[in-house]
Amino acid sequence: MQQAVNDRFAPISEATSGDYDDIMAVWEASVRATHGYLAAEDIDYYRICGREALPQIEVLRVYRTAAAVAGFYGVNGRHLELLFVSPACIGSGIGSALFDHAVTYCGIDSLEVNEQNPRARMFYERKGFRFSSRSETDPYGKPYPILTLVK
Repeated sequence: MQQAVNDRFAPISEATSGDYDDIMAVWEASVRATHGYLAAEDIDYYRICGREALPQIEVLRVYRTAAAVAGFYGVNGRHLELLFVSPACIGSGIGSALFDHAVTYCGIDSLEVNEQNPRARMFYERKGFRFSSRSETDPYGKPYPILTLVK
């Protein structure tokens, strides 16, 4: 069993500052594919905020394929801050591997998800997380409601 876990997590490694461009490329492609409710100027705003926030993420891990970074996650404390997968890899198991890695090695017990992203919410609920609270705005005060899910 331990070998199967290790094999599944083998493509996941610690991110370095040299990965930031790839991480942000995955983030932007994923957001454009899954967050159709965001205004273009908000994506531009979040791109800047996200790039500035990357060095402050306590645990930042990437999933590497032979071709490129295919996904990543970020954790502060026991809170999942970020989990994004390249659109070409959505549904391939990479998101589950990243999420399960964060649970296994970081003990995450909370996360936030945009209310307008029901596919992501369902993913997390299938992983055992449940609704805890709702905020009318995101952390930047923008009108995108945020749901907090807990273990």
